[in-house]
Amino acid sequence: MAAVDRKADLDRFYDLLQRLASKTGGLVRLEDATARQSWPSRGVYFFFEDGEAREDGSQRVVRVGTHALTSGSKSTLWGRLSQHRGSVGDRTGNHRGSVFRDLVGQAIMARDGLIVPSWGNGKSAEYEFRSAEADLERLVSAHIGAMKILCLDVGDDPSPASLRGTIERNAIALLSNYSGSSIDPASPGWLGRLSGREKVRRSGLWNSRHVDEGYDPSFLDALERLIEDGDTMPSAPGTRDIYVIQCAKSKVPGGYLRDPSGKPVLFVADPGSAPKRSDVVYAHPDDHRPDGLSWRQYLLRYNDERPDNPDGLHRAIDLYRNPAYAAMRDAFGAENLLVLSAGWGLVRGNFLLPQYEITLSQAGRATGYNSRALHPDFDDLVQLPETASGRLCMIGGKDYLPLFLQLTRGYAGPRAIYYNSNTPPAVTGFELIRYPSDTRTNWHYALAKELADGRDVAGLSARAVPRRGLADRQVRKRTTPGASAGTRAGAVSRKYAPLYRHLMEQEESTKSVTLTFAQIAEILGQALPASARIHAPVWWANGGHLQAEAWLRAGYRKAAHHLGKDAKTSWVRFERTS
Repeated sequence: MAAVDRKADLDRFYDLLQRLASKTGGLVRLEDATARQSWPSRGVYFFFEDGEAREDGSQRVVRVGTHALTSGSKSTLWGRLSQHRGSVGDRTGNHRGSVFRDLVGQAIMARDGLIVPSWGNGKSAEYEFRSAEADLERLVSAHIGAMKILCLDVGDDPSPASLRGTIERNAIALLSNYSGSSIDPASPGWLGRLSGREKVRRSGLWNSRHVDEGYDPSFLDALERLIEDGDTMPSAPGTRDIYVIQCAKSKVPGGYLRDPSGKPVLFVADPGSAPKRSDVVYAHPDDHRPDGLSWRQYLLRYNDERPDNPDGLHRAIDLYRNPAYAAMRDAFGAENLLVLSAGWGLVRGNFLLPQYEITLSQAGRATGYNSRALHPDFDDLVQLPETASGRLCMIGGKDYLPLFLQLTRGYAGPRAIYYNSNTPPAVTGFELIRYPSDTRTNWHYALAKELADGRDVAGLSARAVPRRGLADRQVRKRTTPGASAGTRAGAVSRKYAPLYRHLMEQEESTKSVTLTFAQIAEILGQALPASARIHAPVWWANGGHLQAEAWLRAGYRKAAHHLGKDAKTSWVRFERTS
């Protein structure tokens, strides 16, 4: 293809990306990105690097990527981006899970004269090798984290023939200077010029695949349709979901406040009944110190005035041992999470907390001295974000629910509660989202990990195993092999029964049914509510809502959805399960 044609196609490509950016609110720096931005479940991403510009001075793309190109893949767009970004906590990462990180790391070694012999060797490594690689991983995280990203929603099924793969392959080939004339070349100081991969050096991209291939200009038509018809705008920062996760008994060691004599203080619900220990002083969070401040007031002052953290306190989200907390931190950022602490109240994930042994749990290791239920007099902190109006989502057990209700009653936005029992909590004015699993105790850890992975978790998780409850048993009793659709629909609300009947009437050989929002409205005889678009992942979740019973009881599960510009271009796909 002649250079002038490629130049015209490049101009059109960047024009389309500019349109995409105008819909999404602009580029996002990767180190500032979190899972709270409601990324599309699947898509294509474009990286831009400071100092890398086109010939007209605008920013040029330095990497194109996608995911889920293998049938049955469960990977998500945010999951792939977070692999490239690395850990938020210690700023390391895993270059063995990201070719992008591997390539950047090799170039940094060449630039800085570093020697890390194990870098890039094998698909996994022992702890001693990963420890030796940690400093280089941090350099990689800093370099990639400073880049900006733009993402395109392409929600088709995982497959080698996915449209995502077509766009990725052709975009890389179009952008690459490996084989053709040099258009929009890399700057002289671009780090990739030091790469050990010839394809990276010559192409001007942090890609090693497809850079030496030709491209089909018609992919630009598909790209334009996706941008013009799709709804790729992530929710605004103030309206994103905010997660609240309950505290835990098991904590990492260290991090005590100290009394005026220098002795460590362990906070409990009732110091008078605590077991005798010579290594600590017991105190209630609202007991007063000799200087007249309560320990709670002192902790607030410590957070405000002691950035050096001389007592080595832990951030709230880092205080608890279970890996679910670290997963949430890495996905959303400590500053964007809230911890519901039995000792201190509702605190930000990055708020420094001391060691304490206080619980709201009514079972297990709860005793008289650490049970808040027996000693309820607490002047809790409430650190709700002042400007946020997104959903406030509670992740925790039933014993922590009353405190969540109490401390969030002044929140202006909507509130949601995850639960896993067969009977929803007896509360009003909340969005109730069922997350069923076979785990009756600490089920919320599995939920937190799925949310951190960017999975569409609301109601019935794709990976959760539902427990059969009373309603399910009653339906099976009423259902016989010759039962009619109307008989089986006994547990389906009248409003959504027409959708149930429509799915029941499909041929048994039909494995999936795709319906536009307009078609569903026609089936129901009324328009879908606004929440079907505004809160699409939740509204179309496989459980937890009346509408879900329509497709679940018909033997289907929601497999995918897409938000277009209107009801005719928005759709949902149901797949048969029985």
